[in-house]
Amino acid sequence: MSARPSVIFVINLLQDVSVVRGLAYLVAREFDVDLIFLVSRAFMARDRKGPGNTRHLWRREMEQLAADTGADIIPFAGPADLAAAYQGRRGVVFGASESDLGAHGETHTALAQAPPHFLTVTLQHGLECVGFLHNAGHVHAHGENAAFAADVVCGWADAATLTSLTASQRAKLLITGPPMLLQRTDPAPGARHDAGGLVCENLHSVRLRFGGDHAPSFLEAFEEFCAARPRKVTLRPHPAGRYTLKRGRRLPRGAQLETRPLYKVDLSRHTFGISAPSTILLDMMLADLPVAVWRDPGGAMDVATYRGLPRVSTAADWLRFERDAAHHRDALVARQRAVMANLGLVSDGAEVYRRFARLIARGLALRDGEELAPEPPATGVHSRLRWAAGESALPRVASAAGTATSATVSPPRRILFVAPTKLPTLEIAFLEPLSPIAQAGDIAHTLLVEADFVAMADGVSDEDARARVAAAVHGADPDQVVFCRYNGPLADAVLAAARQHGAAVLYHLDDDILN
Repeated sequence: MSARPSVIFVINLLQDVSVVRGLAYLVAREFDVDLIFLVSRAFMARDRKGPGNTRHLWRREMEQLAADTGADIIPFAGPADLAAAYQGRRGVVFGASESDLGAHGETHTALAQAPPHFLTVTLQHGLECVGFLHNAGHVHAHGENAAFAADVVCGWADAATLTSLTASQRAKLLITGPPMLLQRTDPAPGARHDAGGLVCENLHSVRLRFGGDHAPSFLEAFEEFCAARPRKVTLRPHPAGRYTLKRGRRLPRGAQLETRPLYKVDLSRHTFGISAPSTILLDMMLADLPVAVWRDPGGAMDVATYRGLPRVSTAADWLRFERDAAHHRDALVARQRAVMANLGLVSDGAEVYRRFARLIARGLALRDGEELAPEPPATGVHSRLRWAAGESALPRVASAAGTATSATVSPPRRILFVAPTKLPTLEIAFLEPLSPIAQAGDIAHTLLVEADFVAMADGVSDEDARARVAAAVHGADPDQVVFCRYNGPLADAVLAAARQHGAAVLYHLDDDILN
C-alpha cells in the first residue's frame, strides 16, 4: 500500500474536465497526495472527433491541468486497466458523470470497481442532472430512476430540489454546491458590458427532442434575431453536443463563434444571455448576466426548473428581452438571484470550497484509518457519509508511530418505527430479529405510536401539530423510518419529515392486508 494517499478523478465525458478542474486545483493546494486523472478511452475518442479547432481541445486542457497540479494521467479501457490503476493505492475517487445510465458506463464501472480503501464520490455535473433532477425529456428518454455506484453523491441544492434522487440513494447525499464555483472569479467593479449578447445552444439534449425536434425553430429564431439587429452576438455551442459545429451550419452575419472552455470566458462582459434549457443558464446567472430561457413556440418543452426567468421563443421575443436587459439589468439580476435562492442553491464559492475540502480531508483520514481498524459493516454507507460530512465525531486511536489517527468506528444506524401500538407484528418482524444487531451497537431504534401523535395534536392547530411531528422525527435522527401497519393521525406529516430529513422509508404489512 502506497505511503501517500491518492485523489483520483475519473474523466469520461468531455465536460468532465470543466467539472473537476476547480477540485483538482483545490486538492493540489490543500493536500499532500498523489493526484491522478483516470481517463477513459471513450473520452479520447470523443475528443479526437471534435470538428474544426475543437479537435483535441479537452485533451489539451486536461494535459495543462495535469501540468499545473502535478497530476499523472492514466488511460483505461476496461476492468483490467482499472485494477492496475487502483493497485496499492488508497484515498478518494471522484466521478464527474456517474450513474447506471449507459452513457455513464465507464465512470460507473470505475467507481463500482474501486477497492474498499477508497471513498467513492459522484459529482452532480449539471442542474438538471440524471439521478438528481430530471425534466420531462429526461424521464421520457431515460425513465424516472437512476442509481449511483458511489458512497457519496454531491448535490448542488437543497434535498427538496433534487426530486429525482430515489429513496435508495438519498442516504448518500451530501450538499456541497456546484464545483464550478471553485474556479469563478468575480467581475471587477465597474466592469464593461461590451461583448454583446451571448446565445448558447444545447440542441443535442433530449430536452429539445421531447415532443418533436425543436432545434430548427431555435436556429430560425437566432438567424432572424441576427438579421434584425446591427450589434454583434456570440453563439456558444454546447462543449460536448456541438450541434451547430457538427452540422457545419454557417453563422449569420454579425455573429461570432465561442468554443473556449467556459472557465476561460468572462461572462460578465456580455450584455445578456439566451439559452435553451441548460446549466449554462445557471453559469450566466452566477455571473450576474441577465438571462432568458428559450422555449419552443408550441410550449412542449419542460422549463419548470427555470421558473421565474423570462421566457423567449420567437425572434421578436429575443429583441424585446435584449431591450429589457439594456434598460433593466439590475432588476433582472435581482430576480435571478431570487430564482437561485428558491432552488436552495449553495452559491457562496468560499462555502463550496470549505465543504469539498472537509469531505476530501475526512475521506482521506477514513481510508487511512482502515489499516488500523476493521472495515465498517456493509450497511454503514450512510454512517460513513455522515462522518465524511463532519456530522459525527470518530474516536481516536494511537497509530504505531504514536500519533492520533481516526478509527473507522461507525455510529449505529438509527431506525424510527411508527406503529399503532407496540404490536406483536412489530416485535415478531423487527424488534426480535434485530435484537442481536442492536445489542452489538450497530443499530439503535426509536418507537412512535398513535397515542404519541394524538398527544402532539391535542389542543393545537394542524400546523403546530405537524411542527411537533417534524421535531420528533428530526430528534430521532433516523437513517430509516419503518411504518409498521400505521396509517393513523399525522402519518403524512411523519412521511414529509422523513423525506426532509433524508431518511429511507419502508411501509410494512403482514397478513392483515384487508384491514
